Amino acid sequence: SKVAPSGGLIRPARGSPWSLPQGELWAQDASDITGCLPITALESVTNISAYHLQIRGSQGPFDLREGWHRSDRFPGVWHIESDVQRTMANDPDSRLNPKSADSVPEVWRSAGTLHIAADVRYTSQRIIATKTEVRALGIRSWFTLTLRDIDEDRREAAEALMLVWLNSTFGMVLHANHANRSQLGRGTGNRTMLRTLPVLDVRQFDDEQLDAALGIYNDMKDAQFEPLYMCAVDPARIELDERFIWKVSKLDRESTHSLADLRSLLAQEPSIHGTKAPELP
Repeated sequence: SKVAPSGGLIRPARGSPWSLPQGELWAQDASDITGCLPITALESVTNISAYHLQIRGSQGPFDLREGWHRSDRFPGVWHIESDVQRTMANDPDSRLNPKSADSVPEVWRSAGTLHIAADVRYTSQRIIATKTEVRALGIRSWFTLTLRDIDEDRREAAEALMLVWLNSTFGMVLHANHANRSQLGRGTGNRTMLRTLPVLDVRQFDDEQLDAALGIYNDMKDAQFEPLYMCAVDPARIELDERFIWKVSKLDRESTHSLADLRSLLAQEPSIHGTKAPELP
């Protein structure tokens, strides 16, 4: 299902250069569509974990503690730390302790390995989504995503594709367009915002494309990204974008030029860079 277009960074009317909420990528001069991508609401392709108050504290079944060890039974992803989370792959940073040792809390069913931030500081944050090696549960700053309607043997590759998309310039511009940008350099949101966030419908990709996305993740999971506002001059972000286009999307080379133009437009947008506009080539 397609997401209804919204206002903001992207003017979705037909003929505008950036109609990503409709799945359309236009040429730089807006003369023609260079490619189409399947776009849908996040909630239609993933389950989104609960609010943190339903997980921990007086209302939740867990207590939360800093730090994580591989022996911990219930890992958590709690903080956004721009100096630590420089890559797409990261370890949990906390542990959840059940208040009752008799059973596994029901909310743990939504644990997984793919996690997304609702609030994003474009001026310092380097990633919008992260993947953990072990199942964990996002708390407060992060929400955990588990894919729906995906065969189990395709799940790992489909998660890799979603992760690559969310951390690409495509994912960034759709998050920025959808979030509340009342503060310069920051896009704020919550679980309700995430439910309707336009994302790539990874269910529409074949095994070859999913394998290519998994290859990109394996090659780049430890690549060091610059803060999001520097997307136009960040070698890792540019490589991620181009590999997605060339290896996964099957868009043509003209789309690479269109995406480079989009990175430049984002870098010049005050609601993205705040007061830190990077020097563009």
